[in-house]
Amino acid sequence: PLGLVVGLQSGAINSVVVSPINPHVILAGGLGLHRSTDDGSSWSTVSIGDPIVRDLEFDPSDGDILYAGTTNGPGSAGSVYRSVDGGVTWVGAAFDDWIEVVAVDPSDSRVVFAGSLRSGLYKSTDSGDTWLAVGGLTDAWIRDIEIDPSNPQVMYVGVFSINFQSASGGVFKSTDGGATFDRSSGLTTTDIGAVLVDPSQPQTVY
Repeated sequence: PLGLVVGLQSGAINSVVVSPINPHVILAGGLGLHRSTDDGSSWSTVSIGDPIVRDLEFDPSDGDILYAGTTNGPGSAGSVYRSVDGGVTWVGAAFDDWIEVVAVDPSDSRVVFAGSLRSGLYKSTDSGDTWLAVGGLTDAWIRDIEIDPSNPQVMYVGVFSINFQSASGGVFKSTDGGATFDRSSGLTTTDIGAVLVDPSQPQTVY
């Protein structure tokens, strides 16, 4: 049966991840960051620096490393934080915009992408130490990033809006590792909040 988890009975939760090397370890981000080591039976609050966690993402090649996209609240700045000890401690790189989503390249974990609320897509090639805006999506509100696991040069971003204009979002596709993007046909005026690539049939995208 479903029920509220002990210790997390109030407050918004935006992202939940399970450690790929220890399934008893769970992290939940929302109004703060919370960590459980007993399958969610109990939780401790983890200090991360910003009050709101928008997304959590494990490094697919190293289960001790994960990233968090954060914000200080509406209209404020955010950060991408990195942990190398399974979410116990964190260090971050600050942005002028809040961070909605983080994705790690499955073929090269030094390559990390971050999608923002107002200023598009950022890329790091040094595990989050430094970042550059990429893809030409400088005014996009990026809600999701999906990388093709069979060909990481192919990636998709779900854009909720451009310049906060209604019906201006869509799915954008890159075939050069995020350097450039083209709007996918068929969803040209749809605000997209999530994208999913079928891992067994990566040409199928939801």
